Amino acid sequence: MLINQLNPKCSFLTIIPLVIIAQLSCATGKKISESNYNIQLSPPGVIQIDSNLYCDQTEVTNLSWREYMFWNERIFGKNSSEYLSTLPDTLVWVANFDCLESYVDYYLRHPTYNKYPVVGISQKQAMAYSKWRSDRVFENILIQLKKIKWDSLQNRNTYFSTERYYEGSLKNIETGKKLKFYPLYRLPTIEERSLLLAYMDSIYIQLLLKCKSKNCDDCLYQHINNQLEITPCDSSRYKTSPTIRVDGKCESRKAWQFSLFNIKGNVNEWTAMDEIAAGGSWLDNRIFVMQNDTSRISVINAGVGLRNVCEWKIWHK
Repeated sequence: MLINQLNPKCSFLTIIPLVIIAQLSCATGKKISESNYNIQLSPPGVIQIDSNLYCDQTEVTNLSWREYMFWNERIFGKNSSEYLSTLPDTLVWVANFDCLESYVDYYLRHPTYNKYPVVGISQKQAMAYSKWRSDRVFENILIQLKKIKWDSLQNRNTYFSTERYYEGSLKNIETGKKLKFYPLYRLPTIEERSLLLAYMDSIYIQLLLKCKSKNCDDCLYQHINNQLEITPCDSSRYKTSPTIRVDGKCESRKAWQFSLFNIKGNVNEWTAMDEIAAGGSWLDNRIFVMQNDTSRISVINAGVGLRNVCEWKIWHK
């Protein structure tokens, strides 16, 4: 996934896998040092929206979710409750449409759908993923800063967590004082969701003013499937869209550097409010999506996923 910072002077990362981080360095090769590690840096995988609010450019993908599943299987075991709790409900694809039976086996795991949004997850699962992501990102920051040593033999008793780091229960601590700030990835509040929409409104207006292409509306701001004219079982179309949709005209203007893709209409995205998701999904018609940003979801379906926001936090017991 392409990750870019709003600040043109890269101080953290510009291109990085969503979660499993090979190294925490920016595109220029500049390494993180303790002197430049502070709240002014954008956390990995997000762009800045407000002074201390960052957001994923796209929904969390199937590939990122499989990384989450793999880590839990490796640490806790394939038959553990921890691993089993990470599994999305793939049967959501046939809950309403028998014609989507092949998606049960292929949508989550086939490479074709790596960059498509994960669906069929509960709000509780989305929150657990966000916590896990916070720990993995912070762990890699600490390894790069030589605050801890990488432990390739972690198990359920020794795996890294933010709590264990600040409480001093890790055995692989290396040097120095503990870092003041840590990244917290989580689901957005309703108020933050409003900020995300306002942010995209401002970007959209700026880009439209500069745009001379008739295709601007197709590649900027929001992708909304129109279920009024086409049925979900039409084999000529995908049921969800890839998390990044950029055609050549938009890419030439580099609009993607600042956009929150599919902020409406691809999949509903869980918020921090109980049973409330935002954005509408491919299961909804265009009119509903345009008139409503939030909806109550009591039963998970093939049109609900997540997008994380992030903030820098100071540890408090």
